[in-house]
Amino acid sequence: MNAFRISIEWARIEPQKDLWDHEAIDHYKQMIRSMIDRGLTPVVTLNHLTLPKWVLTPPNSFIKRKGQNLLPSPLRDLPLANPPASDPYWKSLKGF
Repeated sequence: MNAFRISIEWARIEPQKDLWDHEAIDHYKQMIRSMIDRGLTPVVTLNHLTLPKWVLTPPNSFIKRKGQNLLPSPLRDLPLANPPASDPYWKSLKGF
């Protein structure tokens, strides 16, 4: 074996927007140093499936479209329109 793949967990190193966990960053640095010391090439995945909660805040509710209440179930309950302007979703990054 000459390489080792790790992923850096974004939610771990930046749990809140612009708040960096330096202890977690140091942990990753130590892991990479240990690999190099053992002759392994670190292969780093920067985004592996997870995102911090602050990157995507799911909508709390949706505005119903005109006439949506007349649709049969489950269509009348589906999120067919955007969340209201006051929903915290709009202040998030809305995903990656």
